[in-house]
Amino acid sequence: MLVAESEQHRRQLAGNFENLRAGLMWVEAGYSAARSLVDYWPILASAAGLLFGRKCGSRWRVLERGLSLWRLGRVLSGLWRRYLSESTFSSEEP
Repeated sequence: MLVAESEQHRRQLAGNFENLRAGLMWVEAGYSAARSLVDYWPILASAAGLLFGRKCGSRWRVLERGLSLWRLGRVLSGLWRRYLSESTFSSEEP
C-alpha cells in the first residue's frame, strides 16, 4: 500500500515537473526575444517616432525628419554591415 502511494506521488511530481518545464520554455523564449531586441530598440523607437509623431507642415519639421531619416539610415547600414561581416565569419569556420 505504501509503495503504491509512493509511486503515485512520484508520477504526480514528474507530471508537475513536465508542466513546469513547458512554462519555463516560454520564459526562456521571451527572454531571448527581449535580449535580441535590445540592440534594435533605438531604431524601432526612432521609426515609431517618425511614423506617429505630430504632423506639421513647417520647413523646420521637414528638415528635422530628413535628418532623422538620414541618421536612421546610417545606423541601419552599420547594423547591416555588422550582420554581413558576422555571417561571413561564421560561414568560413569549419
